[in-house]
Amino acid sequence: IYALDPATGNTKYLFTDPDILGSPSGTNRCFINSMGYDPYNRILYYVFSLSDDPGDNRQLRKYDFNTETRSVLVADINTLGIPTSTVRGIESGAAAFYNGSLYLGVETVNSNRRSNRENVIYRIDFDGTNTPYRASQVYAVPCDDGNGTLVNDWADFTINDGELVNFDGAGVTTETDVYHYNMITGAGTVYSLPSWTPGQPAVDWQGNYYQVHARGSAELPHVALYNEDGTLATANSIFSNPMYSP
Repeated sequence: IYALDPATGNTKYLFTDPDILGSPSGTNRCFINSMGYDPYNRILYYVFSLSDDPGDNRQLRKYDFNTETRSVLVADINTLGIPTSTVRGIESGAAAFYNGSLYLGVETVNSNRRSNRENVIYRIDFDGTNTPYRASQVYAVPCDDGNGTLVNDWADFTINDGELVNFDGAGVTTETDVYHYNMITGAGTVYSLPSWTPGQPAVDWQGNYYQVHARGSAELPHVALYNEDGTLATANSIFSNPMYSP
């Protein structure tokens, strides 16, 4: 995990989570995904993704910047009332932290994209001890059309001033969309077929949205201001030492 200055593209290394999930197949691997940062309590929430047994992965993790420790926050997200599929578990989703709650996106699409289900965002609320105690469904969008076509695939989403901005990367380079959803009024706007590939959105203290993305040698790591109208400002390359590979 790195901290990123969007104005310069410079990054600062923060921490690594070397823990791995147990795998019945005996070959363990996993990556970090679905990050949501609580700037008031200085806690980063995240999950493991792309493991060998995604259907069994229902673990929500956290990193506490105050103590510089990482831990398992919820061993089984189902215990909060959040259902998961036997194909995806909690993987390949998305997350954002807003107004004291963690918003966690769960995908339900199956391998042949014929589930005819929805990708769902749940709001996880915390008590006075910063322990999650309930979850509520707040947003959903069809994940496939039931006939083999992927409709929504979260690159990620973020939330600011009551507006959820969903970067949809279902088509990778075509049929991509950016959804704006006002959680107070229920109004929504869709910007279809942007001229760029939606990646990871983020928001800063001033309410500016940013796009962070890379696709190996085809598209080097970069960060760009999102103009909130389906377009991006000029991108800045992202640098690290040593440099990311690829």
